[in-house]
Amino acid sequence: MRVVLREAYERRVDEELAYLIENGAYAAAQRLLNQAYDVLPDLLGKFPRIGRDFLGRNPATPQVQDAWEQARELLGDDMELREYILGDYLALYAIHEDTLHLLTFRHHWQAGFDFGGE
Repeated sequence: MRVVLREAYERRVDEELAYLIENGAYAAAQRLLNQAYDVLPDLLGKFPRIGRDFLGRNPATPQVQDAWEQARELLGDDMELREYILGDYLALYAIHEDTLHLLTFRHHWQAGFDFGGE
């Protein structure tokens, strides 16, 4: 399956990397860089449904509804919205036709998903 890293995904990963580097966590930054840009896209490209169903596992909170609406604006109604836990982070992605879109990324302590810039 083809994998596309959306602008918000790359921006959010880069923000997390900058935070880690700024705080001297160089090894953690290197791990995150490798996992977010190499390991995760490769894994999801091979096993796209390995992540959990986003709407099926999350309550109907405003943050969940907002993420769903933003994903629908990008890709339409005929997509499958999923999330993957990557250590301390969550990656939100969508399967649309023959393409997997890595939409956005956040630390598990953060609320909501940032799609800004898309």
